[in-house]
Amino acid sequence: MRFAPLLALIIICLTSPWSIPIYGEIDITLQSLWVILIPLLFGWKGALIIAIYLLLGTAGLPVFADYTSGWLKWNGPSAGFLASFQLVALILAFWNSKLRDLSLLQGFGVFILSHLFILVLGFSWIIFLMIPEIDLFRLLLNLVPGLLVKSLVGSFLYQKFWPWFKSQLIEKGRIA
Repeated sequence: MRFAPLLALIIICLTSPWSIPIYGEIDITLQSLWVILIPLLFGWKGALIIAIYLLLGTAGLPVFADYTSGWLKWNGPSAGFLASFQLVALILAFWNSKLRDLSLLQGFGVFILSHLFILVLGFSWIIFLMIPEIDLFRLLLNLVPGLLVKSLVGSFLYQKFWPWFKSQLIEKGRIA
């Protein structure tokens, strides 16, 4: 299916704005689910999909949490999380050839580690900005349940779609 990367971009753009407000300007969204899953499935093309998604949001398409967009998102508390999305995508794309055929438990581990990386960078940015009204411990406690659910859902989606990707796209040379 030639249009699988385009479909992935459409899915991330349509579903990432959905959010559950948990603390100030930080929400639980589906962004990190797709930021991890897409490079696991598409490799380097997946990292490019994430870059295009971030560029579309920065350029003004309302694809970030709560249907927000624009350059100003890179100046607030969510900037560290947004930047971490591309870094995670690049890391997973780099390791894509070694992360193939993951079991459900291995996939869950990859999602958890990737989410932790996103949290560390996101929290580091908040600390750098020295935003005193954000209680990082409370924020972490609020984020953990969503991250666990997204990690579980992501590992199930990987298990469901990986065999198809492997047979239809990778073995036919459409995605390296």
